[in-house]
Amino acid sequence: MRLPKSEFVKYSKELVGDYAIKFLSGVNEKNLYPHYHECFEMLFMVEGKVAYRTSQGLFMLRPGDIMFHNVHAQHSPLILNKEALYERINLQIKPEKLKSLSGYGIDLSRCFTAGNSGIFRIPYYAQNTIRMILGKIITVYEEKPFGYKLLEDIYLTELFLKISEFFYAKSSEETIKELQPLQLLNMVDQFIAENIDCPICIDDLANFVCMNKYSFMRCFKELASCTAYQYIINTRLKEAEALIKAGTPFTNAAEKCGFSDYSCFYRCFHNKYKMSPQKYFEGYVQSASSANGKETAR
Repeated sequence: MRLPKSEFVKYSKELVGDYAIKFLSGVNEKNLYPHYHECFEMLFMVEGKVAYRTSQGLFMLRPGDIMFHNVHAQHSPLILNKEALYERINLQIKPEKLKSLSGYGIDLSRCFTAGNSGIFRIPYYAQNTIRMILGKIITVYEEKPFGYKLLEDIYLTELFLKISEFFYAKSSEETIKELQPLQLLNMVDQFIAENIDCPICIDDLANFVCMNKYSFMRCFKELASCTAYQYIINTRLKEAEALIKAGTPFTNAAEKCGFSDYSCFYRCFHNKYKMSPQKYFEGYVQSASSANGKETAR
């Protein structure tokens, strides 16, 4: 049976009713900003090239990944390819509703309350089972057949009972993987270090971390509090400074750190330190000599 799909319109903090579920589908969607809800939220990734920001960091998603957001946990999607279809099944449910379905020593809300936001990659066979149950919930929610209230409770219990297997089972570490935040700055540092003596452009960095250029620029500035271009320059200057302090001539240090020529190095250095390289390192030499003199006197 083909599930009904909806276009995303806007976020809603408050939930009307015990729960709500939608199969959201769209391209280049608007109004995707950081937000939170007054309820639990589960998102099942169906299709798209998307990353998600939470209080824990930035996560790269792929189809089949599941996100669990606790009450008031802020989060937002980052569309990496605005030309690609972005589809997900979004389920919101009130904590008291999930509590009423829990029992016999099993807390069905554990997937939400284990942390503010958890993003998990589960085995393929379980993805199919969970998606099938979500499909049944969508059908009941949209069509409201005879006995739909009972069916809602049955299917919601079935869904969260299946999910709870991974949180209660002793072998859960072997069957479910909690995603870790993308260490974007570490990846950028690695790329710059490996190419410090070469020209580096923003496209190179974006391709290295598998992100759209403009999404990368926006995300990087949020994490580093400066542009990616300025970060590259600062890293080159820091490395050149270390080489010069170790005795490397200015021109050689500039070349080894990827500056096109000494005038380029001089200009970048002066913009950052508000003085020439010669004056800066004269002060360093004097400080080092003074320190050595004091050590010898002892």
